[in-house]
Amino acid sequence: MKGSFPNRGLGLRERLYRRLQRTPLYGFFLPQNAPKNFRTLPKTTLPRIPDPKTAHSILYGQLSIAGATAPIDDNIWLTQRPGKNWVIAAHSFDWLGDLCAFDHPKSREKALLLVDQWIDRHSNYSETVWRSDITGRRIINWLCWAHLLFDCSGPSFSDRFCRSVARQCAHLDHVSTFDRDGAGRITALAGQAFGEIVLNGEISNRLSAGLSRELSRQVLADGGHASRCPETHLRVLSDIILMRKAFANSNAGIPEYLNNAIDRMCPIVRFFRHSDGCFGQFNGGGESNASLIEHILDLAASNGKAPTSIPHSRFERFVAGSMTILLDTGKPASAAIAPFGCAGTFGFEACSGKDRLIVNCGSRANLDADWLWASRTTAAHSTLTIENTNSCILHKYGGAESEKLEVECDRGEIDGDCWLSASHTGYLQKFGLTHRRRFFVDASGFDFRGEDTLIGNDEHQFVLRFHLHPDVTASLLQNNRTALLRTKSGKAWYFRISGGVLSVADSVYLGNPTLAKRSKQLVIEGSTSRSSTTVKWALQSN
Repeated sequence: MKGSFPNRGLGLRERLYRRLQRTPLYGFFLPQNAPKNFRTLPKTTLPRIPDPKTAHSILYGQLSIAGATAPIDDNIWLTQRPGKNWVIAAHSFDWLGDLCAFDHPKSREKALLLVDQWIDRHSNYSETVWRSDITGRRIINWLCWAHLLFDCSGPSFSDRFCRSVARQCAHLDHVSTFDRDGAGRITALAGQAFGEIVLNGEISNRLSAGLSRELSRQVLADGGHASRCPETHLRVLSDIILMRKAFANSNAGIPEYLNNAIDRMCPIVRFFRHSDGCFGQFNGGGESNASLIEHILDLAASNGKAPTSIPHSRFERFVAGSMTILLDTGKPASAAIAPFGCAGTFGFEACSGKDRLIVNCGSRANLDADWLWASRTTAAHSTLTIENTNSCILHKYGGAESEKLEVECDRGEIDGDCWLSASHTGYLQKFGLTHRRRFFVDASGFDFRGEDTLIGNDEHQFVLRFHLHPDVTASLLQNNRTALLRTKSGKAWYFRISGGVLSVADSVYLGNPTLAKRSKQLVIEGSTSRSSTTVKWALQSN
């Protein structure tokens, strides 16, 4: 079935390669000689924005990436590694563009030295460094900046560089279809395609068929990526754009499946953007960067508008006045495609103009295991929990069990006013309760009302959470049924409830790409009764 990710075992060929890679013999299966130069060397603009701070730290002796720092000293590849996330980021070479684009007389010489030292140290296979997605990203970054490296190098470097690229591409040809799944597999295939175009002027029919098959499998019918994560969706789109540019700079024609995927995915990027230009935070992603998102959309050159609903990805979007609301009406993707998916069903975010109001806690790639686990829980989302339990079963080191979770959703619009009614069964088996959530937002965007109902006969404690953006302050008014919210712009909003007990508690915001921020959350606590229990709430401003 399209979009499904069955847990298939590795075939005989794949198992043999796994064993072979762990032996010195594997090196003989990679090219010993390589072309003295490339067929084509595209001067391709990477879909990312260079970070001068990273470049500055490298020039002054430190590589600060992925939330950790390592001294460069004489050879950074001999340095003690500060953690797995740093290793992945370092060997992916995303920082190479930061350094090459930095306006400093020594920046390109430093970039050349670091690449040259990597080739000396890692010319043969090692498990993490040559992992297929890391290798694919490294090839892309090397080749996008190779023309600048060659400008300040001699023939010896270019020969060794070409040989290394050829060996890494051959490795990807062996493993890219089974070593990783999800976005990582597309990155591996993109790196292989980029390398084959540069080395041979075209890609093999087998690789083209693999790319087409993988895009068909991972890009859902509504254009969303199967991970259900906005940041992952953007990363996959940027890899596809890079492949298209590589094809455009070669004699090979651009495959239609690349253009088709780009045209289908761009409206979903716009769907996930709040009115401040950044993403809503769902399924392991953070807010990203508004300039980066805009840059990638510009490179895509695809003008499809954001839909209001994406039924295969299972999200809903409301726009009223300056208010944007995003709601997750699905369940975590399979562990193969999204190993760190979240139990965030019915989690929502609300943004008015440039002011983010209600958010999910978010996540980012360089979190440690405990923070990553916490960010995936239902309590880290603006939704309801029962007895401090997740709405589906999460496994701490990846994966979720959500077979028992079923979601129904209906929405409509009358004279510009929007409404939604949805229910999920994540708490039915354990607690005998179904959660129904209703939304209403008027055409002005200044009257947003919700209703959360627990349907069933069992008595249990519940908590409704509304996590606030760090730029929002909250204080309870005297009746303890209303909270006053003030945004960074000075706008006042009133949050009112009927049912349950309202309080303001501490929270944390993990959606910023570089650091966690203290924040607050509005908490409504209560108990279910022998009949259905309803809490009504409203977020309103003048």
